Amino acid sequence: MRKAQMHLAQFLCHGPTYHSLAMWRHPRTAAAGHDWARPELYQHIARVCERGRFDMVFFADLNYISDTFTGSLAPALRNATQAPEHDPIPLLSFMAAATTTIGLGATYSVSHQHPFHAARLWATLDHLTRGRAAWNVVTSLNHNQSANYGEEYRPTDDRYDRAHEFIQVCRKLWESWDEDAVDFIEQFNPGLYKLASASLTDLSLIEKVKATGKPFILSTGMSTMNEITEAVSRFTSDKLLIAHSTSAYPCPPEELNLKMIYSLSMQYPEIPLGYSGHETGLATTLAAVAMGACFIERHFTLDRAMWGSDQAASVEPQGMQRLAKDIRDIEKSLGDGIKKVYDSEMSAMKRLRRKYGMVNS
Repeated sequence: MRKAQMHLAQFLCHGPTYHSLAMWRHPRTAAAGHDWARPELYQHIARVCERGRFDMVFFADLNYISDTFTGSLAPALRNATQAPEHDPIPLLSFMAAATTTIGLGATYSVSHQHPFHAARLWATLDHLTRGRAAWNVVTSLNHNQSANYGEEYRPTDDRYDRAHEFIQVCRKLWESWDEDAVDFIEQFNPGLYKLASASLTDLSLIEKVKATGKPFILSTGMSTMNEITEAVSRFTSDKLLIAHSTSAYPCPPEELNLKMIYSLSMQYPEIPLGYSGHETGLATTLAAVAMGACFIERHFTLDRAMWGSDQAASVEPQGMQRLAKDIRDIEKSLGDGIKKVYDSEMSAMKRLRRKYGMVNS
């Protein structure tokens, strides 16, 4: 008979206290310089739990302040009982960066959310944590959450029916990056395919796209050189284009690592190299062109102030027009690398030069 195994999970909230004041807190948390509103505390907890062979770090979460006790918000506010409470979802990426094996879970309510946003969010977390993110699906426990979204609190059966449909939609959206999605897209006869950085390690999807015989752009964000090498090896060079990228939205300049354009060009001299940029502004994208990128991808939006995780890293119509113009000017300015004296320089040379050497035509 197999011996029963205990699984350990660290319970957390992204706030100053948990469910009640009676829950134990380490007395040196603040003295050690750890602030509940800073990611370093949770990275420290994740590392300690991983060393202790815990299976998971798990965040409970509320989108409201509870009035369960006495029917008033006052006790929760007075005692900071899960109030304030920040969103724990961003912490999963911080904790994943500081660990290698421990599971990272969080509560995320499907009430008052859209399935597309949830599917995109958790797919992103799945890749950023390398498969260690866990979603605790809930509907909601308190009418105050519905009030925060300006909606009516639904009966339990209605919430559960919606949650069931919500997860079905999410699963269908996640499957849109699978092999069957290629069959669907093929009916529109696309000129080429572009694989998102998140799918660079999805070798079965790569093989499915390769079988279409269409040209293919491989984006290389959130990937190691070994992973890039493995993906590139699946294609012949005449069908493949590689885009250097860093998958942060927006990406800080110090993480763009544009010299990778040189590195990839040297490793794959026969493959066209481009740049997929997620930074703010245009200067670094133009630098990528000057460094040899032969195609550019930038996200496009009508208004960068609109809601959405991509907006800050996107380019508005006027900016896109300027980017295209500046790229064409850079292309003209690069020349052929052979030094020569241009006709436009001759009059200045005659006026300013005291002694003449040999001028090659």
